[in-house]
Amino acid sequence: MRRWTRSSQDGGERVTPKFAFGALAVLGVVALALPAPAAPVSFATFFQPIAVAYSPAALLVTRYCEDPHKVYAIDSKGNVSEFATLPSVTGAPVCREIYLTVSPGGLPKWPANEIFANDSTGTIFKIDQNRNVSTFSQLPVCGLEHNALTFDTEGLFGHVLLATCATGHIYKVDRDGSSTLLTLVSETPPFAIEGPYVAPLSFPQYGGDLFVTNEFSGHIVAVAPAGTFTVVQTWPGAEGVNFIPTNVCEFGGSGGAYFRADFTNGAILTSPARDFAGLGGAGLIRSEPVGFTPGAGEAVLDCPSTGACTVTPFGQDVGIQIEGATFVDFSPGCRFNKK
Repeated sequence: MRRWTRSSQDGGERVTPKFAFGALAVLGVVALALPAPAAPVSFATFFQPIAVAYSPAALLVTRYCEDPHKVYAIDSKGNVSEFATLPSVTGAPVCREIYLTVSPGGLPKWPANEIFANDSTGTIFKIDQNRNVSTFSQLPVCGLEHNALTFDTEGLFGHVLLATCATGHIYKVDRDGSSTLLTLVSETPPFAIEGPYVAPLSFPQYGGDLFVTNEFSGHIVAVAPAGTFTVVQTWPGAEGVNFIPTNVCEFGGSGGAYFRADFTNGAILTSPARDFAGLGGAGLIRSEPVGFTPGAGEAVLDCPSTGACTVTPFGQDVGIQIEGATFVDFSPGCRFNKK
């Protein structure tokens, strides 16, 4: 199995695998020596948190049940304030999961720090830097909730906005709001496809692919730019994927680098950068309860150059329901490749 280290090349960073022996693999779950993480810290109290997205000025979060739905900002001291109100969507349930993404600087065609929300039935709203809200796109087929968004930061999909729907439909959305169906990830019901994130190019076998999860089957799925997809591993209640930046940064003076929505306890949790030392470029899977099975907590996703990927328990958030999550990324010097 591998430990993850950093090395410089051509002025940027890439992940270099180093093999460590003595790991025990059982059904793809690996007893791998990982850094002992600190106990998560409750960064802010927030009832029924769903989305957690990072912008340079604040964390942005949404709530499960409210009418109208709003986006809230949390500053680096944990203070919560209203940021924007989303328009109503006809037929949408009052209680629904609305996920957010923020356009990172340096992407072609996309101004930095615009906020996008994938709401019920695939209505995508845009919030500009002046907090003006407008309808950006309407996806042809999408679910009532569990819909999410992420940017193609690596370019294999053409630097588009990637929109996922609980129904399994995945779309490429261009700057003008036009959408093209990329694929349909269909699994045996029940299923809810969510938690998208594009892997860094350095990630073995699946670099630049879009990763999504199905919380019911626990499948972790890699979607290639051609629309083909592969179940690479399973983690109980898999809610989504984040990839750990090769240069992990913290948010202001908060002491936190990885923030996530603790739905069970009504809080935004955080962990410091030191918890992820040596893991840059690896995937981090989060979990929520399914039926009577409690959440399995986070796991590290590791894929070798050839052969099966593995997941390793990370030791945080076991037994609770984690929804959205984000690293403090896409700030200058806090990306997979410093740009």
